[in-house]
Amino acid sequence: MARFPTFRAALALGLSATLSVASHDPVNDFCRRFGQQTTVVGRQLYIDGGLVNWNPLPSNPDNDTNTWLLNQALDVDNGQGFPQLYANLSKNGSIPTVSGGVLWSDSTNMLFYQWAGEYQTNPQGPTFYIYDVLLNQWNKSDADLSGLSRVAYGAGTTVEERGEGYYFGGWLNDQTVPGWDGPPIATSNLIRYDMGSNTFTNNTGPDGPGRAEGALVFLPASDKGLLVYFGGVQDPYKNGTTVGANMSEILVYDLASEKWYTQNATGDVPDMRGKFCAGATWPEDRSSYNIYLYGGQGHEKGDVAFDDVYILTLPSFQWIKWYPTTPGPGRPHYDLTCNVVDGSQMLIIGGTFPLDDDCDSPNVYGTHNLNMGQNGPQNSTWDLFYPNITKYSVPPAIVSAVGGSASGGATNRTPTDDWNNRDLAVYFTRYPSFDARTATRPVPGATGAPDSKSGGSSNGGAIAGGVVGGVVGLGLIIGIVWFCLRRRKQQGGAKKIGVKRSKTIRAELDATAAPVEAGGTPLYHRPSKPGSSRSYDGAGSPEPTYSTTTSTLPPYTTPVSPYGQQPQGMYMSPAQQQQQQQQQYYNNGYQQLHSQQYQQQPQQPQYQQYDPSQDIMRQQHYPPPQAGAVSPPGQSSPDQHGSPVSYEAPRSPPTSQNTPAHFYPQPLHPNRGSEGKRSPQPAHGRFIEEDE
Repeated sequence: MARFPTFRAALALGLSATLSVASHDPVNDFCRRFGQQTTVVGRQLYIDGGLVNWNPLPSNPDNDTNTWLLNQALDVDNGQGFPQLYANLSKNGSIPTVSGGVLWSDSTNMLFYQWAGEYQTNPQGPTFYIYDVLLNQWNKSDADLSGLSRVAYGAGTTVEERGEGYYFGGWLNDQTVPGWDGPPIATSNLIRYDMGSNTFTNNTGPDGPGRAEGALVFLPASDKGLLVYFGGVQDPYKNGTTVGANMSEILVYDLASEKWYTQNATGDVPDMRGKFCAGATWPEDRSSYNIYLYGGQGHEKGDVAFDDVYILTLPSFQWIKWYPTTPGPGRPHYDLTCNVVDGSQMLIIGGTFPLDDDCDSPNVYGTHNLNMGQNGPQNSTWDLFYPNITKYSVPPAIVSAVGGSASGGATNRTPTDDWNNRDLAVYFTRYPSFDARTATRPVPGATGAPDSKSGGSSNGGAIAGGVVGGVVGLGLIIGIVWFCLRRRKQQGGAKKIGVKRSKTIRAELDATAAPVEAGGTPLYHRPSKPGSSRSYDGAGSPEPTYSTTTSTLPPYTTPVSPYGQQPQGMYMSPAQQQQQQQQQYYNNGYQQLHSQQYQQQPQQPQYQQYDPSQDIMRQQHYPPPQAGAVSPPGQSSPDQHGSPVSYEAPRSPPTSQNTPAHFYPQPLHPNRGSEGKRSPQPAHGRFIEEDE
């Protein structure tokens, strides 16, 4: 009898926690996020882990663990000019929910790999999980992790052309290593993962000091490619005593020779910083490679954080300050991610804001778009997202520094201070040629991606058996379908002998001329409702107008991801046409191999109207409305929810289908609990200070 009240109290607490979980919608209740990992596979941008704040922030001051796997559909407009966010993908409590890790993308096999990152409580040793995009399923890899440690806030990048993932540096601390009781220590190793052989390699860094919180990008130069690292902090004494990395010191790693180099950069060198994000792009002639940096946490001179954009252009190794161009208040933040889409636009996701308690543009889910070539309708640095801007134009600021034009042709290809090592001068005159990688399992429409490198051999008999079995099964299904269609055609042809058929004339829609401005410049087209695709025709056009109808938040129903849906818009890019062909293949053949069906929902949910005029970020990150444009309506108030007791995402039921055995044979453990939430974030400093 003495235990009954305790049981009843525990039951009440559990019910309270469950109700608290259900009260927060990761799409509609979003306020801001930071520390997450992101990647792009296909036409989906995935957001994993990190921490999240709920709206309204004063009622929800804690940083909750984001245990969802979220995705933004790049070809589905949310009605505000940004990709629609969805929260219905599988991720149960057995999958690590971490911050400061990396997601390595494998678009050839439609997968991504989760590596590194820190827990908020109860850290585990190194783990390696893979998400199967086609099956909406997580799997634990059987890769050998001996000799590796879990680290966080290193710098990661993917080399899809070679089927490889890299991770440089990172922190060892009490959130990454079980039983750690010393100060944080930064590592200096370069971790390499080979997707083809499923093996890790632990390589040494350029020198002795540990490094963390910088950025690592891949460039298609030299014989097999180059990795470029800069920024962050150094731990020279391996005791957590950090010094800021000089932003003029650029580290270059040649993949062919496996050698490190250092090169001095000049120009408008940024202040020291860490936990920023960066992405690289280049014109077709590769006469310049341009790395865009945004934001970051300050390290010296009293800078808490930054709200600026710099470009490091190579091989001249010049820094260019691109934003802001005029003085004025900004909104500094750090601990955010960048993803370059089609080499032309960089989506910046999230970040923590140490100087204010405002939400981060909640109606676009904390997503901001940097037009890397300034070739949108307003030729703006910050712009809405256009799925059909797929070609990079070198912006005027870079052309002024390196010569050439918007299409390339840079003439300044030597550093101002000359080369630190003559090898680098040779590397930047060479261009790697990658063989097309081939999917190692059945993938709808897979024909081998151009400009891709083969990932190497697979993992022995189990892999070969999985591939052969999939090919044989697919061939059998195609044979049966062909036989039935042929027989039906023969029977139908016999019945039609002597029958005269009338000619059918297919009606076409009336031709409608595209709207034009004075002078005949075509306008770009904005979708009429959320869920449709938006496009830009490449000509300068006015700022898009906003709907004058204020939408209200619907009851909490998680939107369904639009897998298999063709975006409805006035423009279909070649990538979208290929996606449609892949979907037709998937509907006709691949689903017969796998009984699991992805849920679809024809109606897209309506979201609260986004009011740029009331958003401080609009003043800094979006072009102002043109004269005569329709003004946006007032922003409606979001639903008010109480602060959660604890949070854990709803667990997905076990799937009846498995990823082919040759990928990840080890089973999951769906009953392991997920992490709780973190203590409130500090306004300043690098680490969270726990109360004694």
